[in-house]
Amino acid sequence: MSSPLIGNLKDEFRRQPGKPMYLSLAALLLSYIQAGVLKQEQKLPSTRLLANALEINRSTVTKAYWELEQQGWIEPLQGSGHFVARQTDAGLKVYMPDPELAVPPPSLTFPDLDQLVPPPVMPNVPLHLDDGFPDPACSPLREFYQTYRNQLNRGGYYTKFGCYGDPKGYY
Repeated sequence: MSSPLIGNLKDEFRRQPGKPMYLSLAALLLSYIQAGVLKQEQKLPSTRLLANALEINRSTVTKAYWELEQQGWIEPLQGSGHFVARQTDAGLKVYMPDPELAVPPPSLTFPDLDQLVPPPVMPNVPLHLDDGFPDPACSPLREFYQTYRNQLNRGGYYTKFGCYGDPKGYY
């Protein structure tokens, strides 16, 4: 099973020097999304199919999909694969709440408490490039998990809090 998308990816995919292979693949897929080659809600090839076509490891494709998922460009659907996320022209997701599930406005009102909340500090620059979200790739997750595991195992906390108790219940 082959598609024009996989053929294009196979022709254009090259590892960028000094960059991990999964980030090179994620950048190529992102360029396809931004150029409109991959449309909103379009299904992406499976990780196995794409890995075989590009002759790379499947975990590389999985990491590339994860990276795009963390940035909000694609969405996984359990049992169905990955799909291009719904986005506006600026590349931000559009959230459309269901009108039937809308919560009515609260009937309780509070006086304005503006004097208690300091005004937000905005930089005085002509171009502010912060989108407000930290880059998940900069998070030291591996070190966090190792430290968390060490603390649980060191003091016996894992056996105390991380395991099931006696099936008969507390004495």
